[in-house]
This record gives sequence, C-alpha cells and structure tokens, in this order.
Amino acid sequence: MLKPAIQTASAESGKSYRVDLVVLGSGPAAKSVAVDAAESGHQVALVESRDFGGTCALRGCNPKKVLTNAAMLSDRVHLTADKLFANASAELDWQKLHAFQQEFTEPVANNTEENLNDKGIQTFQGQSRFISPRQLRIHSGRDNATLDSPRFLIATGARPRTLSFPGSEFVMTSGQFLAQERLPKRILFLGGGYISMEFGHVACSLGSEVTVLEKGEQLMKGFDPDLVEQLKDWSSRKGMRLVMGRQIESIEQSADGSLVVTSDDQQRFHVDSVVHGAGRVPNLDDLNLEAANIDYTESGIRVDEYLRSTSHPGVFAAGDCADNGGLMLTPIANEDAYVVGKNLFVDQPTKRPDYRGVASVAFTCPPIARVGMLESEAKEAGYDVDVKTRDTSTWGSVRKTGMPCAAYKVVLEKSSARILGAHLLGVGAEEQVNLFAFAIKHGIDAKAIKASPLAYPTMTADIKRMV
Repeated sequence: MLKPAIQTASAESGKSYRVDLVVLGSGPAAKSVAVDAAESGHQVALVESRDFGGTCALRGCNPKKVLTNAAMLSDRVHLTADKLFANASAELDWQKLHAFQQEFTEPVANNTEENLNDKGIQTFQGQSRFISPRQLRIHSGRDNATLDSPRFLIATGARPRTLSFPGSEFVMTSGQFLAQERLPKRILFLGGGYISMEFGHVACSLGSEVTVLEKGEQLMKGFDPDLVEQLKDWSSRKGMRLVMGRQIESIEQSADGSLVVTSDDQQRFHVDSVVHGAGRVPNLDDLNLEAANIDYTESGIRVDEYLRSTSHPGVFAAGDCADNGGLMLTPIANEDAYVVGKNLFVDQPTKRPDYRGVASVAFTCPPIARVGMLESEAKEAGYDVDVKTRDTSTWGSVRKTGMPCAAYKVVLEKSSARILGAHLLGVGAEEQVNLFAFAIKHGIDAKAIKASPLAYPTMTADIKRMV
C-alpha cells in the first residue's frame, strides 16, 4: 500500500500521498490501466466517486442484460404458445427478476475494491477535484486526502444529460429504473435510443403500458434506418406507443403521486413513471479541470491521437469521458485502456487506438446490431457498394425461434467484396455481428466467409447467405 508523502496535513485536506499514477474511475478502462501499472511496479492510486465497479457492471450493461434476457424468453414463449406449449401462461415476476439481477450486482463493489487492493493499488472513495496540474483533492466521501502525481488517467465515464424543463426532478435515471423493486404500470421513456428502447421492451414484456417520446423522426440513431423501421413496426405491434417528433414541455405530479407529462404539442400523458433515455454526456463536471489546465469540450477531454490531453502531457483520458471520436461503448473503453497502458510511462507515445470492427448492439426484443459503415456512410465516403439486404422472417432458422422480426443489410465494396458494414436484426444478431466485426478488423472478405465451413444449423451459419 502507499506511504503518505507528507505525514501531517490539515484536517480539510487529510493526508497527502505522492504516487506514480492516479486513476479516476473504476470501470473496465480504469481497472485495466491501474492493474497493469501496478503489476509493472508503479505506485498507483485509484479514486471512485460512487461504488467501485463502474456503470457497466453496476448500473448498465450487465444488470440490463438480465432483464433483456428475461424479456426475450417471455416474448418467445408467448409467440410460440399455440405451437409448442400445452400451457404458456407463465408470466415474468419483476420482484424475482430484480432479486436475480442483484445476484450479479451486489458483490461487484466489494470484490472490485478487494481485487484492486490485492494488486497493491490504494483505493479512495469520494469526489475528486483538481487543485493544481499535479494535485487532486478527494472529499465528500469515505476518504479525505490529497494525491500528488505526474500522471493521471481520467476514466470517469458518462452521466445522464441534464434536463431543464419544469418538473424534470420527477424523471428517474436508468440506474434508478434498474434499482426499483416494483415496476410501474404506466411508463414514459424520454428519448428513443438504447436505454428507452431496451427498457421499453422489457417493461412491455412485463405488462406495463409503455410510451417512448422521441424529439427526432428516427428511433435508434446510428443503426441502419431500414432495420430500425422494421423494429419500430414490431415494437408497435408488441404494444409500445412510439411518439415521434415531440419533446417534453413539463411534468406535474398529481395528488395520487402519478405524473402528467405535457409535450410541446400539448398532448398529455398520464403515467406513473418517467425514465431518462435522452442521452449521456461525459462525467467531468466536478473535477475542476481548469485548475489542472486540462482542456475539454462537450464531447469530453480533448486528447491527441495517443489519448493524451492536448493541454497537459501528464494526463490521459479513456472511454466515455474522452473526446476520442468513438462511441460510448465498453469495447471502445477497452481499446482505449490498452492504448493508454502502452503510452503512459514512455517519453514519446506511439500507440494509437484502432476502432475498426467495434460492434454495437441494442438488446431490444429482438436485438439490433451494427458494425462498420452504414450504407449512406459508405456512399458518402465514395465507395462503389454492393448492398445485400433481406427480410429473413421466412428463413427456417428464424421461424424456429418463434420471433418473426428479422432482417439484415450487408454493405460490400463491389470491386473487392470487402465488408464495409453489417447490420442485423433478430434473434442471434448480437452474436452474428461479432463475426462480421472480426472480418472487418482483420480484412476477411465476403468470398472467404462464403468458403468457411461453419457449423450447421446455427444462426452463425446464416451469415454465409448474407454476403
């Protein structure tokens, strides 16, 4: 463990420690860099403002997948009731589902901190605030201390975008949605992205009345618009109410605790809960970056091609809080962590991130996935493209799942059969997309995929028909 650099300090600042590296955050990027540095013999301090483990493990990807798996299972049972089951009346129980989800989240904080300590990393819990280019003060938490270091990694992730309309205090975050022990009967999701559509499908599968309010004209921006339109139609058939081109003007609470949401066209929605799905922003507000001369934008900390601060050579940033040109995805954070680990302790960094082949998935019911370029992006980049696309609801592999919402679009370079982008919708899309990601990353073309002897019958084998 670390030895205090200064044995006596004021009560306000606590003890002071001098270390080789300070890591802010405890998600996948932060942990990876901290552990690698400690195992290389460096003194490392890691600071977390909330519970140790990060958003993905505690309030995001992992607990969410428990819910979306259950919703998909429920949907498939009910869709095949007349073909497979003598009695398909099984209903999901939110309280049991919530308890099952906690089996995955409850051990995370203690296990994460213990594992870090076992590696010789000193952990601190509290808010971080820079007081100079080399010093950081920890306050308003379990620990009260000042850290002095020539190097910092900022990997504090993202937070929900601030809302400013009257009544915004009644909006719950996605983390609060996951934590609630009872599922409201009527839920309005603000925004039409990942959070709203994933949790909207879950809530609808559990019998809640679901409304999604999106200010734009397209849901799920960033995914193929043709596949999104098919998912939109399926969501409406499932029972979700999708309201496009509208924003919340205000929220008022009724005497019985329910909420009245008024949109900008004066529609009124009577609901029990409103969930924030209107975007996330870099979590940097409380760090006092100006005191350390760290430049940042609305997209995150300004970094160069090596993920080093453009204004402070001793600071690196990774993941959702870095203005790195990548999406807010765990695979991006993992790639950033690998790059930062290579560049932190060298005089001249040389490692650059490579985001080719990074796939993204929204775990709706069914999932929608993408990797590489959209058709429009490939054409704008000047490629002569060959677009392979089809509704696959009649394919045998899809029919066997009982989930008839399925399609694909694969964008190839016509002259070389190189895969530029792959877009998938349906059961198994979240796994199929990883093979396309591997192909894009390593330059495997459509001809090579067609020639591959893939196990059959599997969802993976279907990709040979897609190219």
